[in-house]
Amino acid sequence: MQPSFEKPVFYKKTMIIIGFLEETKDFESIDGIDTKVIFLTLPANKIEQAIIDIKLQRLSMDEHFVNTIKKELCRRELLEFIKTFEDKILKD
Repeated sequence: MQPSFEKPVFYKKTMIIIGFLEETKDFESIDGIDTKVIFLTLPANKIEQAIIDIKLQRLSMDEHFVNTIKKELCRRELLEFIKTFEDKILKD
């Protein structure tokens, strides 16, 4: 079965994959800023997809968050930073 917008494929557990590009890439975004980091979300359902999309949009508006992500921290530091920052910024 081929996944589509009408018939999406969901996973048992939501996953987020963070990819760091070796060189920035122009994806012709509205803001005109080249991309260095890509977040790929593989949701367990439509509700989790919507929640993740909103959280990532909110976090990506914060300059400190964006600058720290661009530093390409090691996996553990990156996860700790995202968790701490998410708790701080999204609970205010």
